Amino acid sequence: MATKPGGRPLNTLIENNFKKGNATSAKSNRYWWTCNYCNARINGRNNNLFEHLTDAVKCSNRPQETRREALQHLMKKPGGEKVAPMASTAILGGDEGSMNASSSSPLVVESGVVAPVRKRKKTTLDGFVDHPLTKDQKAGADIKFLRFFIHANIPFYAGGDFYLRQFLNEIRPSYTAPSRYVLSHNLLDSEAAIVKLEEIDRLKSRRLLTLSQHTCHGP
Repeated sequence: MATKPGGRPLNTLIENNFKKGNATSAKSNRYWWTCNYCNARINGRNNNLFEHLTDAVKCSNRPQETRREALQHLMKKPGGEKVAPMASTAILGGDEGSMNASSSSPLVVESGVVAPVRKRKKTTLDGFVDHPLTKDQKAGADIKFLRFFIHANIPFYAGGDFYLRQFLNEIRPSYTAPSRYVLSHNLLDSEAAIVKLEEIDRLKSRRLLTLSQHTCHGP
């Protein structure tokens, strides 16, 4: 397996589906890559190579299994752990687990969205101590943070707002919210990959499909 200059193994998807070219600039550690299927020349920045393999229009000759592998790679959070799939109910009103956990709690209805409100329970002193988040808790919090921005149609740059950061630090000092870059790249790419895979599986289960094409004509 090939390695990067620093010794880190190169992802096998990249190694098997692209040819490495020249550096993007004299002082850059990034390189140009050429796709084995369509000869497209791609900057190796961010998730560009994996996103290329998932694009059925730009790269229609790549195998379907390769596309699925690229989507599964994008599903992983920045640290490498897989995040929970984004079910339709998660965006529209909380995931099934949180709904069950709060079935006896009152509901808040706003903009057509029903969200569970958890009742505070009597607890020990540990309930008032801010323990560090586990990796799974951090991943779950980051995904819910992203979905809030998407559902409320809030620009990602607001994630770095000074007062929002102060608010989060006030209620949970141990939680560090993802930056604008992580929101708009790593986490958003992960969610997009999850949705694509869910749609692929959903369409495979359908016996009858109807495709319609709309053409817009200018004045």
